[in-house]
Amino acid sequence: MTEQAKKQGKVIYWTQVDDTVDRIAWKVCGQTEGVTELIFEENYGLVDLGVFLPENIPVIIPNISNVENTSGQVILWQ
Repeated sequence: MTEQAKKQGKVIYWTQVDDTVDRIAWKVCGQTEGVTELIFEENYGLVDLGVFLPENIPVIIPNISNVENTSGQVILWQ
């Protein structure tokens, strides 16, 4: 799974203590709205791991270029 994602140029995030999908979306993408859902779609079974994810689990970060930032924040870089 992760090897194929790497070949497609996707980012692989390895979970840390107390990570949640929302926290990962914020850390990696700078927003949660629209991104959290895409992370769950990209990572089948992730929802079954609970709110706080186990440490050292690979999470594929999808391409979020099509996700509109509606929070009113300006993203300086992605």
